Amino acid sequence: MAKQYVWQGLYYRTMEYLSVEQLASGWWMHGKIVGETSGKPMNMRYNISTDADWVTQQVSVWVDGDPVVELTVPNKDFGECKDVDISMTPFTNTLTINRTKLTVGEVTENTVLYIDVENRLRKPVRQRYSRVDADWYRYENLESGFVSMIKTDADGIVIHYPGIFERVYPAS
Repeated sequence: MAKQYVWQGLYYRTMEYLSVEQLASGWWMHGKIVGETSGKPMNMRYNISTDADWVTQQVSVWVDGDPVVELTVPNKDFGECKDVDISMTPFTNTLTINRTKLTVGEVTENTVLYIDVENRLRKPVRQRYSRVDADWYRYENLESGFVSMIKTDADGIVIHYPGIFERVYPAS
């Protein structure tokens, strides 16, 4: 049975609907994001599949019906990346959070395939996640210096990404 989530984008002025389904072989996610970014309308959808340990196996992103990324692992663009980070959604933080299963006080650094949807770019980016307590993680982009706290639910799904995203369904 699929679970549904909805986020309001605060920084990008968007709304996102996401369906997450557990399969025998792993996880399947399908998201749709609409709204306004940089004074232009945004109509984006994405699919991500992972194995049972939340390692990304496939990612596709389309904007206005045009493919931005369509990759299956292994792929030279993924390199050593086990996760993908799509700029327009808080959900992709869940991939690293659920894959690493950090306990309170633990820290992980990894390289993700970052997909900058607005600029149609993809590149490897170093990130760090620190588990602060049962619900909160400190996220750091080690290349840009961006730092934020991220609150998750018991399933590792983002609830609150201060100033950037707020989950509106299910309510936290």
